[in-house]
This record gives sequence, structure tokens and C-alpha cells, in this order.
Amino acid sequence: MLGNLVRNARQALEGTGRPGTIEISGGEDDHDWWLRIGDTGPGLPQKTREFLFQPFSGASRKGGTGLGLAIAADLVRNHGGALVLVRSDDEGTEFRLTLPRELAGIRAPRPSLPIDRQEKPHSVAFTLAGPRNSL
Repeated sequence: MLGNLVRNARQALEGTGRPGTIEISGGEDDHDWWLRIGDTGPGLPQKTREFLFQPFSGASRKGGTGLGLAIAADLVRNHGGALVLVRSDDEGTEFRLTLPRELAGIRAPRPSLPIDRQEKPHSVAFTLAGPRNSL
């Protein structure tokens, strides 16, 4: 799932021929773990956004099948979570993947971090200098 989102972001950035950034951050609250995947690419076309998570309908690039995000969203849903498009505009695209901390009645232990650190997200950013760079 994560690989698909990062690959899509990289392909969008490479398509512009300009440098760009892919940022991945993660965090948790009392109920969920979450990942945020964002890029500074050109954003998704409106038609692509309308059918984004539907098989064979959400491809935005030539040669794409439209299966990647549909399968990723289905896998996340089958684990009680959600994959949503937070935003997509001329400043980039952002997805949020959320998974419940409690699956099938098994409560996941919280890490033993100080209270002031438990809700803070962790992030990493990749900068693509040009179309030939790859992650």
C-alpha cells in the first residue's frame, strides 16, 4: 500500500520535470495509527479524483491500469481502516491511511512514551532533484 502511494507520487513528480518532495509522516491517537503521504506534484485531474478508488477507472497516467489505489484501499478496508484522498490541487496531493489500533478485539499496547510525545507525528521527506532520480 505504502509502496504504491510513494510510487504514484514519484511518477507524478517525474512527469513535471521539476524538483519536488514526497513526505511521509505517521502518528497515532487512542484509536488509530495513521500515515500521511503527500507530494508537491501537479495534483490529480478531476476525472481521476472522481473514480480514484474504483478498479480500472482511476488511472491518471498513460499505461496505468487503475488497480493500484483500488487494491490498496480494499486491503486497508479489510483491516478496518481507510485510505482517503485528503487533497489534490496545483500544490500537490495528500493521502491519509488509517488503521485501527484494535483489531479483532486485540488491544494494541501504547508505547511507553512521555505524554507530550505520544501524539506527535514522525515524518520523513524525500526530495527529487529531477526526473531521473528514484526512491
